[in-house]
Amino acid sequence: MEGPESSRSRETKAPRRRRQLALRRAAAVAAFQLVVGVAHATEPALSDGQTVYVPVYSEVLFGDRSGSILVRASVFVRNTDPNQAITVLSSEYRDTKGKLTKSFVDAPVAVAPLATLRFDIPEYDTTGRKAPSMLVRWKAERRVNAPLVQAVMISAFEHQGISFVTEGRPIDPNTK
Repeated sequence: MEGPESSRSRETKAPRRRRQLALRRAAAVAAFQLVVGVAHATEPALSDGQTVYVPVYSEVLFGDRSGSILVRASVFVRNTDPNQAITVLSSEYRDTKGKLTKSFVDAPVAVAPLATLRFDIPEYDTTGRKAPSMLVRWKAERRVNAPLVQAVMISAFEHQGISFVTEGRPIDPNTK
């Protein structure tokens, strides 16, 4: 026979279980919407050249924001065209204030169809300060599927790891 305490503990656990189920459902719905949103086909962006702005991070805040973690960054230029090479003309690493700190491309670099070019910024490189960026300029002989340009940041600390991705955005370098 159950006493008054066991029925009370069930009553206090029930709302907690409902909240947990509601949170799980919300997370599942959000994950489904993300997958469905990514799966929607869009017309491919065709171009014969672009300047792509890529957000890069060299450190991230953690805890109560009094500390930060240095992260390693890799910028990838993925040629998404299955038939045509592209040429990367420049890759400029700029600090938080927009000042050029390093150029990764001394001469144009051909990127074969469906191939990837990578630029690495080591974890200990703090020349870009907290929120640097990369400007990648590329061209092609004819209109092609625009490349996917991403930065991947990663670090490990105190038995935990962190990783995240940012995606580049084509810009008009001649805006005034």
